[in-house]
Amino acid sequence: MAENKNRKLNTSDCVFTFAVQPSFSTDESTGKNKRKFAGVAYSGEVIQNHYKWGNVVFDLFSISIPARLPALIDHDPAQRAGYITNSSIDLDNGFTVSGELLSNTAGSSVSSDSDEGFPWQMSVRILPNSIEELSAGASAVVNGRTLNGPLTIFRNSKIVEVSFTATGWDSNTSAVAMSQGIPETHKGNSMEIKQLEEKIKEQDVIIAQFKTDNENLKKALEIAKAESEKFSLSARQAAIKQLFFSVGREYKENSEDVAGFLSMPQEAFDFASKVITEQAAKPGLNQKDSFLFQHQATAGTSARGAIEEDPLIANAKVRAQQFSNRAI
Repeated sequence: MAENKNRKLNTSDCVFTFAVQPSFSTDESTGKNKRKFAGVAYSGEVIQNHYKWGNVVFDLFSISIPARLPALIDHDPAQRAGYITNSSIDLDNGFTVSGELLSNTAGSSVSSDSDEGFPWQMSVRILPNSIEELSAGASAVVNGRTLNGPLTIFRNSKIVEVSFTATGWDSNTSAVAMSQGIPETHKGNSMEIKQLEEKIKEQDVIIAQFKTDNENLKKALEIAKAESEKFSLSARQAAIKQLFFSVGREYKENSEDVAGFLSMPQEAFDFASKVITEQAAKPGLNQKDSFLFQHQATAGTSARGAIEEDPLIANAKVRAQQFSNRAI
């Protein structure tokens, strides 16, 4: 015999999720392509192994249903996906519902995920007015079936809302997903775990290749930089040799004169070369005199005082100053 119990309920105790894949369709009659859904919210069978109630069954014929139920995602009031427009109860089909999806983010996510094959399931929040506990060995008739204890029976219950969820308990409920009003059966997720693992492996290979390419690029840049510096040094040495040759001076690779010219910025070297070449080309200048090179490349030597009074050097200094003023 069933025994009435007054047990304290909290919000989570009244949530029951069923293994239902509701159907979805498109209503083109309004010209707005409004999405609809339908499914079995509860089959009327015993729900096995609920975490609080154990084996539990709802008395279908004592359930009260509001005229319009909200349809949420995961029982979250902030995720309003749609609403129930019609519902019915009978022994053959259980508690079935149909309704319309909203055009907001929640409603669109439900329909788009279903179109791509996601097996949405249905869940209800139900508040029982009375709870009967059937002890082991006892039996009771519920929803046209004789059921044996231990069992919890919800009677005079009120459906509060229906939700779309990813998991369910009631394996006796079923439905198909539809797009544009055409039935389409989906068996499981479109992306299996094995496929995901393969994709992860592919991404790992791509990342490893990217790291290798990045290291190779760094090495190539370092080599290119070294080659560029080597080329610049060779080009400067060749220019110094040409300058020495043009004024009749011997080129000594390790001399202070050469070192001074090598350390000059490119613009300073170009200007110094121009001044020396022009000064050396004037009549009466002994091209083998070293003061031009000493002045340009080794400032601060002991000969500096005498060099600065030479008219050729003075002229070169004036022209260098004019060059600097123009650059500014």
